[in-house]
Amino acid sequence: MHKKRALGLFGIFFFVFLFFGTFDFAVLRETSQATKAEDRLYAWEKQKKMRQISPFKNIKWRPVGPKFQGGRIETIASHADNSATIYVGFGAGNIWKTENQGTTWKPVFEQESTFAIGDIEVAKSDPDIVWAGTGESLMARSSFAGTGVFKSENGGLTWKNMGLPESHHIGRIVIDPENPKIVYVAALGHQYTFNKERGLYKTTDGGLTWNKSLYISEKVGVVDVVMDPSDSRILYAAAWERDRKAWNKLINGEGSAVYKTTDAGLSWNKLTAGLPYGKYIGRIGLATAPSAPATIYAVVDNQTPIKTQGRNRRIGGEVYRSNDRGETWPKTHSKALFAGVNYSFGDIRVSPEDENKVYVLGVNLMASEDGGRTFHPIKGTVVHLLYHSTRALHLDQHDLWIDPKDPDRLLLGNDGGLFISRDRGKNWLHVNNIPTAEFYAISLDMAEPYNIYGGTQDNSALFGPANQEIEDGIRDPWQHIWIDLWGGGDSYFTLADPETAGIIYYEQQFGPLKRKNM
Repeated sequence: MHKKRALGLFGIFFFVFLFFGTFDFAVLRETSQATKAEDRLYAWEKQKKMRQISPFKNIKWRPVGPKFQGGRIETIASHADNSATIYVGFGAGNIWKTENQGTTWKPVFEQESTFAIGDIEVAKSDPDIVWAGTGESLMARSSFAGTGVFKSENGGLTWKNMGLPESHHIGRIVIDPENPKIVYVAALGHQYTFNKERGLYKTTDGGLTWNKSLYISEKVGVVDVVMDPSDSRILYAAAWERDRKAWNKLINGEGSAVYKTTDAGLSWNKLTAGLPYGKYIGRIGLATAPSAPATIYAVVDNQTPIKTQGRNRRIGGEVYRSNDRGETWPKTHSKALFAGVNYSFGDIRVSPEDENKVYVLGVNLMASEDGGRTFHPIKGTVVHLLYHSTRALHLDQHDLWIDPKDPDRLLLGNDGGLFISRDRGKNWLHVNNIPTAEFYAISLDMAEPYNIYGGTQDNSALFGPANQEIEDGIRDPWQHIWIDLWGGGDSYFTLADPETAGIIYYEQQFGPLKRKNM
């Protein structure tokens, strides 16, 4: 009986894989419009009511791990006067908060209508005011839509949905440093369909009402917005034309450009003097220099085709700098950037004390000390808080928070989780004690007690015991089935052999099916 049950379970997993793989494709092919926001929010309210009357309402979910591997952090936020408190937002893992520089964490967004986070910002005038833009800004097939913008006025203890539910994916939020009721939201819009609820939104009453400040078209969203450090009426916004289907993606278009306002968003001018423009321009990231407010940087994903050594290539990531508040934009470098800027990554940061110290976030983390003329990769020695089988700084960089009062202190969020440096990236502490992994699929074996197996987004395939409690201060009993050189790699379906203990079948990045004897 035991052998038959095992073989039957093994067969069920493969049937589910084959059936739902076909089913999902059919649904995607036939669906022409996204589910309406009111229908999604109605379903959420219905779910909350069902929780209250369910006969199982007192049964609690028990987290069993893992946590040592990390997870895709989209956004990091802290406050200059309270930098021990850190918020991190995961692409598919809600918001977590620490009040002791990462020693322990607690989830603060679990009871809301979405778990996908695009941006978190803390008001400079009040560290208790925190805004969260939901829906990932990494526009991949695995990216989930959000349900608008949320605000907390008590440091994340409670949240209120402040609207913009059709924005789906939010790239950046800017809070006025003097008046926290004035907020700007960069909305990318729907992932798979076109819609008008995208662009740059503004509120002057703390989110009670919203006005569309910058709108290009139903195909063009806004992915980034920054404010002049010396004048809150001056802002720069990065528009991005894009389209994605389940089977294809268009990551550039005529609508991609940088815009500027000098009247707090009442009117906008398109900036073109030196910046590339046209149908081949993709995602754009922006950053102003706190030490030199007239200086602003842009990192551009330039998809213009070129031929090098007889091969068809794209220009790729480029950095442009303006020293006159956007009037002119010379390119800073002559050699290739090698940051890996693309539709998923494309942020740029400037050190608060020196306008010539610049960081570019792509697949790799690149830095410049000469205003962008030359760049070098930041790697450094990595020390893991919990045991991890690699020593590399994980790839795919999504956010970098530079401490305004201590620019040597960097908080880096990537697909491997949170990394903290106190010497500008020479050494990193991997704060891998947050139990957030984006599992694509899970399975079980026939052991007593049984183990759980699964493949994750860029953190490999893992397995671990189902009877383990998640506790601080102990070693995570989960382990990798495989791992790449950079501490990650995508995995999907992962199955234990039903007859031979230690044999595992797993899918690896880009599709190979492999078998391993552990």
